[in-house]
Amino acid sequence: MSKFYGVSVGPGDPELITIKAKKAMESCKVIATPVTKGEKTLALDIASGIVDFKDREIVKLNFLMVRDKDALHESHIEEAEKISRYLDEGKDVAMLNLGDASLYSSFSYIAEIIDDWGYEIEVIPGVTSFCATAAKLKTSLTQMHKPLHILPA
Repeated sequence: MSKFYGVSVGPGDPELITIKAKKAMESCKVIATPVTKGEKTLALDIASGIVDFKDREIVKLNFLMVRDKDALHESHIEEAEKISRYLDEGKDVAMLNLGDASLYSSFSYIAEIIDDWGYEIEVIPGVTSFCATAAKLKTSLTQMHKPLHILPA
């Protein structure tokens, strides 16, 4: 059975992509990547620093950035349908995600739909921007008895 991977590519430095993420990208013949209005593929651009995608089929995913829940859900279904076509052909699909695929990620919406349709899913964690920033600043995000809270902007 084919598998849908949520592959985290980290905060922008290709050297922060995990070995497991690299292996998943190398093994999948289909790479799904979010695109901006200007057709930029930031996650793919980052991953291209360590993986050669020339023999891969690239599927561009367009995600609405609106507050209308019905429009968002319909958009997510359309993008999930693109992915399911490849899964039905027996092809594994890796969806690239900035930072970590489990944190404020478009992948989570698509994965929920794909999972409901009965496909196998694997999430590959990655380095988040706030962890990379703490490392760059040589500081700890938290210490004993000090909680860490993650709040949306």
